[in-house]
Amino acid sequence: MTNLERKRTRQTWAVGLLLTAAVAVASLTGSLNALENAWYDARVRWFQFYTPASNPENSQAADRIAVVHIDQPALQQVGSWPWPRAHLARVVDQLDAAGANVIALDLLFTEPQQPRFAVDVDGQPGQRIHDDRELAKALARTGRSIVPVNLPLPSRERDKSRTPRQLIDAAAEQLREDLSQQAAAVRAVLNARDQTLRVSEGVWEDAFVSARERVMREAVHAALAAGVDDPAAAFARILPQADAEADSVLRRLFQHLWQRAQAERAMLRFGRAVDPLATLAPEAEGIAAPIPEIAEAAGGSGFINWGGEGAVRSLPLWVEHEGRAYPQFGLAVAMQMLNVSAADVQFEPGRVILPRGEDAAPLIIPTHAEHDAAGKPRGHHMVVPWYGPAEWWEVMFDIPDHTKARGQVPLLAVWEVAEAERRLAENRAEAVRAIESVLAVMDPSGLASFREQQSQLEPDAAGQAIKQTAHDVLNDESIRDMVAYAADLRDEGEALDEVTLGLLEWYQQLERITEANADLQAVRDERQQWLRERVADRAVFVGWTATGAVVDLVNTPLHTECPGVMVHAAVAQAIMHDHFWRSSPRWWGLAALLIVSILIIASVATFLPLLATLASLLVAGGWALLDGLLIFDMLSIVMPGAAPLVGTAVVWGGCVAWRYLVERTERSRITRRFSSYVDPALVEFVVNHPEQGQLEGEVRELTVVFTDLAGFTTLSERLGGQTVALLNEYMGLMVPLIRQHGGFVNKFLGDGIMFFYGAPVHRHDHAADAVATVLAMQQAMHAFNESLAERGMIEAIDGGKSGGGGGLGMRAGVATGSMIVGDAGPPDASDYTVLGDTVNLAARLESANKAVGTRTLITARTLELVGENRYAVRPIGRLQVVGKQEGVAVYEPLGPADAVDADTQQLIDETRAMVDAFQDGRFDDCLTAARTLEHHAPSEKLIALYRKACEAQREDPDTFTGQIVLTEK
Repeated sequence: MTNLERKRTRQTWAVGLLLTAAVAVASLTGSLNALENAWYDARVRWFQFYTPASNPENSQAADRIAVVHIDQPALQQVGSWPWPRAHLARVVDQLDAAGANVIALDLLFTEPQQPRFAVDVDGQPGQRIHDDRELAKALARTGRSIVPVNLPLPSRERDKSRTPRQLIDAAAEQLREDLSQQAAAVRAVLNARDQTLRVSEGVWEDAFVSARERVMREAVHAALAAGVDDPAAAFARILPQADAEADSVLRRLFQHLWQRAQAERAMLRFGRAVDPLATLAPEAEGIAAPIPEIAEAAGGSGFINWGGEGAVRSLPLWVEHEGRAYPQFGLAVAMQMLNVSAADVQFEPGRVILPRGEDAAPLIIPTHAEHDAAGKPRGHHMVVPWYGPAEWWEVMFDIPDHTKARGQVPLLAVWEVAEAERRLAENRAEAVRAIESVLAVMDPSGLASFREQQSQLEPDAAGQAIKQTAHDVLNDESIRDMVAYAADLRDEGEALDEVTLGLLEWYQQLERITEANADLQAVRDERQQWLRERVADRAVFVGWTATGAVVDLVNTPLHTECPGVMVHAAVAQAIMHDHFWRSSPRWWGLAALLIVSILIIASVATFLPLLATLASLLVAGGWALLDGLLIFDMLSIVMPGAAPLVGTAVVWGGCVAWRYLVERTERSRITRRFSSYVDPALVEFVVNHPEQGQLEGEVRELTVVFTDLAGFTTLSERLGGQTVALLNEYMGLMVPLIRQHGGFVNKFLGDGIMFFYGAPVHRHDHAADAVATVLAMQQAMHAFNESLAERGMIEAIDGGKSGGGGGLGMRAGVATGSMIVGDAGPPDASDYTVLGDTVNLAARLESANKAVGTRTLITARTLELVGENRYAVRPIGRLQVVGKQEGVAVYEPLGPADAVDADTQQLIDETRAMVDAFQDGRFDDCLTAARTLEHHAPSEKLIALYRKACEAQREDPDTFTGQIVLTEK
């Protein structure tokens, strides 16, 4: 590994670990809570392959929960809500009769129902019904009933404006001196005491009402604690100066709070003194208890609030209120099933312990703390296990299959049994009337005995006695004969006296009732048996499932709408099933984040981007499967899993982006660095094609150019040490022109330059680009010579006439043709260059300029590719350069065709005439054309060459080839 690679690896690790730390901080500060909840919900939905069956050794495990649904059919059959509580009493009685172990009503009874009158058979008001009393009696009869208490939990969103609580506290302090004070008086006292308490009228009225209710509640509880049970005496104690005409608002408030206080005191027995470890429980903002009559009849209670927002994932098992801790509703049901009182519950860090007697191990509920709105940890919270397919909460208790609506009972099934019982009771009452009417006529002594028997028997035994007496009456021969005789007389049209007619009608009525009761009792027994099979020895929850009851529908990880009663049932089910989802310590998630991040960083630092991406995806997928299948599904542990997933994305993305940025920066640095040694075109090509470690030679048609400075040798001899600076200035002027036209600078040959076109990047107009470059370079020489003249350097070579002027001149040879292009030399010292005869020809043409008196020579192939109409060129002829056996046609470009003046055109025409005459073997015409050209350009070396060639060919015409042979390089 090179130093550069080691440096990049260290940087990648540093960036990755820094990003890992950032994700860890985000996780610890709660910034990932939304993603954590989403991943938790995904695990609940996707990873339920392993659901443990009930442990047969655990006697409290299987089939211990049932839910009775108050659903839409029940509302349609029984009536719209709220039902008279006597209806609920009948439901409770039937569940108790069916063998329910615990009956939990997930319904609030915080307000009393007014008594009502039943309607008798004639449609007239009948017996007065006290619904609350009826329900209380039913609850007391079961002895194991649970009713809820409302303990609202603090909201996570706090009022960050100027809190009214400060104003309420101040008003309450003033009202404790005299509760009868009016709002205006209290406000005046507070404003005089503290000017900062000035608020708007609306805010003040709300604060005053809240403060008065608080102080009145405190006073009511103080009176009850002092043993004052009479409300009138308590009112006089609280407001001693009040008379009979006291403020009706205060009286109504007192009456309301007196009733609530009695209800709250009745609930005290269901709580427990706050344990030091139970003080972690969140503190309720208030309490709404069942009315005293129902609270006193209940066998237990628990709060139904779970706090928080969004899906129900966990909830507190205990809530504190005024020094007492109360259990969650589902926990209260499980405690009743296990015969555990609130006082027996034990608290330890991270768990709540329910003792189960000497012969059984205690049941341990794993808990965790959650942070409240103030950021303080609060517990004990239990993760609610949600089982079954998504959106199908009915199969939650079908463990482990989750395919049947097990433990789900429609309320109509209970109501039908209750209705059958009611109709049987009505029929029994009607049967009693029929029996008494028949016996009054046929057996007065038997009537007295029947009535005495009914008064002494219990209801069940009395029912059996009625049934037996009805059987005896219907089968008594004397009665039957009398009824038959009366029936015959009526059928024959005889008029019957009132007593005989009554006997006949009541006897027939008793027959109908007995037959109807037999059928009705068979139906009742069948349905009661069905109900018994589903609720016997179970904890039975009764609650809303009707879709219209939107206030009691909640979101869960599995359900967008789930009845609230199922939350409490799920808690009780987990406890009775002794299977919980345990929350792992927070550091587990951080450890998983670190491990995943290390794997991701190692992948990015080791592999190419594509392989690193695939490796990162494998790591993320592997973690998801490990967390979902093993940790969550198999081990039932809920650990923070979003941070590792977020870390995968963040660390991978950050490290890849960093490496890309570093490599781009390094690429730019290398490009800049090597562009000073190697042509940038080659650097760019190699960077863009890293797969081509070596550019192998290939034969291609390219255009190559050689240039040289005329007069530079003389100048360098006179300038000495300034020569290098001058040469660098010249190169700095010419190289950008070459690159500007797409040329590849191959070599610097002293004061000469070798460059070519068409490689490494293919260029279609390589010949035209080469010619354009040379012309631009020739044009740049004028400005360069002017700069030399300004600095006094022209005099150093004045009179040299090299290149046709008093300054420096540039000669160029341009050749187009097939050549080999690629890396030449050993792998550790190769040079990207061109080789071949065409390259040698270009070098010879550059030297040939000295012999023919030109500045630039190009080959015929170059001119062919450029096109004769783009540039003005004059033919030079077929030159046989040194080292060549055959001559090549060459031309001198003079400039763009559209910029040729008359003198230049005349030069071109006269030169062409001379060249054409020579190549045709017309030597006299050639000499004549040379003389004409001499008048136009008297100093041209080209004229001398052609004169010399003509004279030589006249002497030896047999060797004529039409070529000008050059004897010097």
